[in-house]
Amino acid sequence: MVTRDEVIYAFRLLLGRDPESVAVIDTFLPMPNWANLRELFLECAEFKSKLKADAFIDGSTDFINSPPSAVDVEISEEHFERLVKHVQTAWETLGAEKPHWSVLTNPKFLPDNIDANVTGFYDTGESSVQIMENAAARAGKVLPQDLTCFELGCGVGRVTSYLAKRFRHVTASDISHPHLRIASEHLQSKGVENVTLLQLKSLETLNSLEPFDVFYSIIVLQHNPPPLIYRMLHLILDKVRIGGCVYFQVPVAYPDYSFSINDYLGAIERGEGTMEMHVLPQLYLFRLLDEHGFRLLDFQRDNWTGPAFHSVTVFAEKLC
Repeated sequence: MVTRDEVIYAFRLLLGRDPESVAVIDTFLPMPNWANLRELFLECAEFKSKLKADAFIDGSTDFINSPPSAVDVEISEEHFERLVKHVQTAWETLGAEKPHWSVLTNPKFLPDNIDANVTGFYDTGESSVQIMENAAARAGKVLPQDLTCFELGCGVGRVTSYLAKRFRHVTASDISHPHLRIASEHLQSKGVENVTLLQLKSLETLNSLEPFDVFYSIIVLQHNPPPLIYRMLHLILDKVRIGGCVYFQVPVAYPDYSFSINDYLGAIERGEGTMEMHVLPQLYLFRLLDEHGFRLLDFQRDNWTGPAFHSVTVFAEKLC
């Protein structure tokens, strides 16, 4: 857990002011460590409003003058199995200990605080679906309600119930059984009956999916190593019906980011890491869209990962 001094320093260094009260300080004390505290402050609206506009356009942030990242995406099937097992272990631990906070890393959604804030937590799912609707509108694309949708990384069902209102049927998947259990309870409490929950126990689960019309995934892919991001997108894009659409978010750059499968496997053998952040370089993203016959309709830089990452949200239509 972080200390009171660390919270005060975060306010002073990142927001340029002292905390409003002792009670405000106390709301941050359950944060697991200073790194999580820092990320929370970097993502808050007050900090972002203080950033100068040119902070988003200098070479170090927008990577306009950066060399390509050294990232392994093609690995062995054995290595894929180890990656899936590692990610599942990490997220099932988070799902058992801090399920809602693992989805939105705000102190309000930690276990000690979630009962008082659970309604607000799930309300955020409505705006997430509206953002997709806005992307479709900008692209001049109509998404009829009789379509089927596949959601990757549904977590505790924050967005799922709103997708269920929007589409005829939703298959909502997650790698963590504890998250899916809470999602099931939430959907039942809302009387949602057109959702199938699916645990991703292996990559074969994705390969076995029935074709669907819409793919949705936000703040999910980034928590997987690049080879998994690449392989999952490959399998998912293959299942989208011709004329269907995809709406997903993925970081494509981070200063000095690299990924070596051998180095990474060595790190996880030592027990390093729980919630991780990764990127899939834009080269591979565009390659996937091209190989699977997609036309890019809307491409926006987003704020899902904080200012250090270059994260993008894609809306594309499958032509062939």
